[in-house]
Amino acid sequence: MTKVYAMLCAGMMTLALSACSGTNYVMHTNDGRTIVTQGKPSTDDETGMIKYEDASGAHQQINRSDVKEMTALDD
Repeated sequence: MTKVYAMLCAGMMTLALSACSGTNYVMHTNDGRTIVTQGKPSTDDETGMIKYEDASGAHQQINRSDVKEMTALDD
């Protein structure tokens, strides 16, 4: 019974943390790809790269000139 309770608590904490993650964004690239990010991407003015966290949680970068449009997702 204790294991069931612990699993239930862990699941609820995961849901609570994911609800607080902030606004997600969608980037449309010049070559037709659509990228959904977790949180707001940041731009490195020195390198010209946009840094973001993808839907699976991996940190990625894309050249700013490759992005046609970036918009916030509505909840």
